[in-house]
Amino acid sequence: MQLRSLITSIAAWLVTANVIIGAVSAFCLILGKEWDVLFAGFVFLLVGPWVLSLVLMPRLPIVRLVERFQHNALVAWILTAIAVLYTIAVITASSFFILGNLVAHAEPNTGVPALLWSYTAAMGPWVFLARRDKEVWGASSPADVMTLFAQIAYLSIVVLLLTVSVSLMAALVLFVLIMIVGGVVNLVVLPDEVGH
Repeated sequence: MQLRSLITSIAAWLVTANVIIGAVSAFCLILGKEWDVLFAGFVFLLVGPWVLSLVLMPRLPIVRLVERFQHNALVAWILTAIAVLYTIAVITASSFFILGNLVAHAEPNTGVPALLWSYTAAMGPWVFLARRDKEVWGASSPADVMTLFAQIAYLSIVVLLLTVSVSLMAALVLFVLIMIVGGVVNLVVLPDEVGH
């Protein structure tokens, strides 16, 4: 099985898990009357794709330069790496913004549902953008890979925060390391697989 088809299969499973986790955690937040946490998550789910699209716009000139320098593989690769690093920074910042805001406003008895709801609120816009990107670029879109690794990173920190006492800084480091692995997969492994 090719790596891209494996990534697509895992991503589809995680989208389903995101919907289920979102529904269950939203129901628990309703029972706990955590209207502010629930509302904030819905707001980000609705406006997040547009806000993130605007924040990602500085990548466009880099993408245009990559197209111009296709004949020079090293320059194209360096420019692509810059775009990937910028994307990692935006994914990380938005994820921790949502995590911090939703969990900080939850009551102690609804902390777990708020943490799970933050996963849905943080990853939902990225899943939407990846799906839209795939419609435009087809199977060669790197967005599904970055979204998959973002979901793995976020679920990893959720598990970490639920099971052991860990600082937010340690969670951030883990998140960034997983995202860097995703960036390497995008830059090194997948271009060879699709013949770029």
